[in-house]
Amino acid sequence: MEVCVISSGSKGNCYLLNVNNKNILIDCGINYKELEKRLNKINKSAKSIDAVFITHEHTDHISGCKTLSNKINNIKFFFNKETYHNCKFTIPENQIEFFKNGIFHYNNIEINALSKNHDAANPVSFSFKFDNKKSSFITDIGSVCNNVINQIKNSNILIFEFNHDESMLFGGSYPEYLKQRIGSNKGHLSNIEAVNCLSQNIDINLKHLFLSHISSKNNNKNLAKLMIEKELKQKRKDIKDINILIAHEYENSEVVKV
Repeated sequence: MEVCVISSGSKGNCYLLNVNNKNILIDCGINYKELEKRLNKINKSAKSIDAVFITHEHTDHISGCKTLSNKINNIKFFFNKETYHNCKFTIPENQIEFFKNGIFHYNNIEINALSKNHDAANPVSFSFKFDNKKSSFITDIGSVCNNVINQIKNSNILIFEFNHDESMLFGGSYPEYLKQRIGSNKGHLSNIEAVNCLSQNIDINLKHLFLSHISSKNNNKNLAKLMIEKELKQKRKDIKDINILIAHEYENSEVVKV
């Protein structure tokens, strides 16, 4: 099982998972040219993508879907119906697979799509399990719920939201309505909320942690990483040797493997 962050942030979100000989994208919020360029850097191509799983309909998660469907005729897009019906595009029926939230399977991979707190029609986070390995993709959450906690547990690779520093957000230049939206329980997770959640719920199975969807204006990447490293060192002495990485918006990450 391999994971690479292709892009993570307000300008576009896209994650690559390779499992059981399938190349899977979780969201596709960047354009085709940029997707191809970043995949080429890890010796892959957009034409090698087998399926795309969509978390919700916000533009920074779906803007590349239509072109990708036009370019690759045999690709499959997985949506729940509420998300697809709130997208401002259509995809040929033969390329769409609808799922109901909960556990379902694709190519013998167990997928769990769990509802999350975000201001979209029916947003989900995904975990993928195969051969006793698990990768979980949890961003765009305004608050931590039991579904989030359940997906964190037993994850070997975890993509998790560290969106903003509260003092930077509420003391910054964003208009008040946007500050309230981001900071609400259906907006985005702050550093301190993310740190508190992870320090209580990760376990010894976790090998790679990506700090993701980091705001370029309302956060500091080094601060976020320092916070989680300090918290784990102080409160989780049972947790050792986690590879903590920053997910970037304008370049892909290294490929991690379990």
